[in-house]
Amino acid sequence: MSKIMSVNQSWQMIHDTLDEFAPQRLKNLRGPANESAIGKLEEKIEVVLPDDLRESLLVHNGEEWQGQGILSRAWELLGTEDIVYHHVLLNHSHFSEEAQVWYLEFGTTNDLDWDDPQLFARVKKTLYDPAWIPIAHSGGGNYLFLDLAPELKGKQGQVLSWIKSYGPEKTVAASFSAHLSGVARRLSDYYQKRASGKN
Repeated sequence: MSKIMSVNQSWQMIHDTLDEFAPQRLKNLRGPANESAIGKLEEKIEVVLPDDLRESLLVHNGEEWQGQGILSRAWELLGTEDIVYHHVLLNHSHFSEEAQVWYLEFGTTNDLDWDDPQLFARVKKTLYDPAWIPIAHSGGGNYLFLDLAPELKGKQGQVLSWIKSYGPEKTVAASFSAHLSGVARRLSDYYQKRASGKN
C-alpha cells in the first residue's frame, strides 16, 4: 500500500501532472482561501474543520466547475462558501424525522443494504447527519462528506460517499488527506499511461 502523502505533497503532484498534461484543468482550481473565510465557515456550520481539510482550503478554495472535477470527472470540489451553502441546503431539505424513520424501516427501491453490518459499524445508520460536512458534490445531488461523527469502528474525518436517492453508500477513504493522496496518484498514473499509449 502506498504511503499517504501530506495535503501539500498531494497538491504538488496534482499541479505537476496537470501542468504537464492538462493545463486547462489546472486553471479550474481556485486560489487559496484565507483564515478569515475558513473561520466564517466554521462559525456558520458550527464545527472545527479537520486539519487536512483546512490545509487543502489554504491551497485551493474549491474549483470552478467546467464539466469535470479534480477529484474525479463527476465530483466538484467545494470551497468555503460552497460548503456553507450545501450544508445549509441539506439541513433544511426533506430530511425530516418522518423521512428518516421511513427510510430506515422500509428502505428504498435502490440497492443500498440498510442492514449492512460493515458500513453501519463505521457510519451512522441514518439518511443524513449534520456532522457530515460536504466536500464535493455531483450535479445529480450526490455528495462526498467528511464524517465528523463516525460510529465506533469508523474514523473521525473519514470520507463518505452519499447518494441522494438513498443516503450513505460507502466509506471511500480514512481521511481527506488519504483521499486526496489517492486522487493525486491516480491522476498521475492516468496521464502517464495515456502519454505512453497504454491507456
